[in-house]
Amino acid sequence: MPVTAASGPETPASGENAVYAVVASIVTGVCDIDEHELTPERRIRDLGIDSLMAGEVVAQTEISLNIDIDLRKLSDDWATMTLGQLAAELWSSSTSRP
Repeated sequence: MPVTAASGPETPASGENAVYAVVASIVTGVCDIDEHELTPERRIRDLGIDSLMAGEVVAQTEISLNIDIDLRKLSDDWATMTLGQLAAELWSSSTSRP
């Protein structure tokens, strides 16, 4: 089942916003980064997220959103992506689990 915004019909923007909110919450918990430091424009590498943290963020995002994430698509660009780009990529490339 796709992620939707709290109200209204699902749109790509609302889906990306919902995914961003989940990813930001997970990054805050897993990486011990203050929520106020996170913006869609922040680069992942600038937040000091290493590969182990990244794996945990992806695993928890899959569980939280009930989606499968293709790590092969993310691994090449992970460090150079912004959090907003990551959310958009997860939204566009995810497949819902049955």
